[in-house]
Amino acid sequence: MEQVVFFCSGGDLTTVPHIATHEGGYKIRLIMQNNLSRLQSLPLITLAVVQGRALGGGAELTTAFDFRLMTESAKIGFVHVKLEITVGWGGGSRLVQIVGPTKAIELMASGKFLSPEEALKIGLINGVLTDCVEEDIDDVLVKARDWIKPYIAASSGTLHAIKSIVNNATWLPLSDALRKEMDLFASVWGGEAHKKAITQNIKHK
Repeated sequence: MEQVVFFCSGGDLTTVPHIATHEGGYKIRLIMQNNLSRLQSLPLITLAVVQGRALGGGAELTTAFDFRLMTESAKIGFVHVKLEITVGWGGGSRLVQIVGPTKAIELMASGKFLSPEEALKIGLINGVLTDCVEEDIDDVLVKARDWIKPYIAASSGTLHAIKSIVNNATWLPLSDALRKEMDLFASVWGGEAHKKAITQNIKHK
């Protein structure tokens, strides 16, 4: 099981006035779109945990993950409109893929804060961590790891193949994605993990 943990506390608002130019916006957009696309394309299953507020760029960041969880008092909001700007890091396009075009317009045009219950209802997040001490990051991470365990129990090779199938289906024309899927199937069929699973009759357990 591969695990990488990193934190994002949000943007530094004291920096924004210094880059509030067309050139500054272009540079930050280029950097962040590239970084979030690389994050989304990782051959790993990823999880974002929102503890506190994920607003603006923080909300965009969550869309690049496969799964999203929130703690009970957390908020998430695509609040760019309040600054008379739009999403620009790819979060808008990903938001459409996650919740659909009508709901994406609603969220981006209003800049509303979403509670965990609201975010779960529209499919923006996958679950709410209700049994953790929110102020204790270690406890939050323990509960988040417990939540994701069923989805990362397979061998790393199988998980990499699953994520690659999803990435290909997201970015490539269907005919190309289907060909890639055949190759990925072939890469795990007959492998050590597959043979071990057959002997253990895991499929029917």
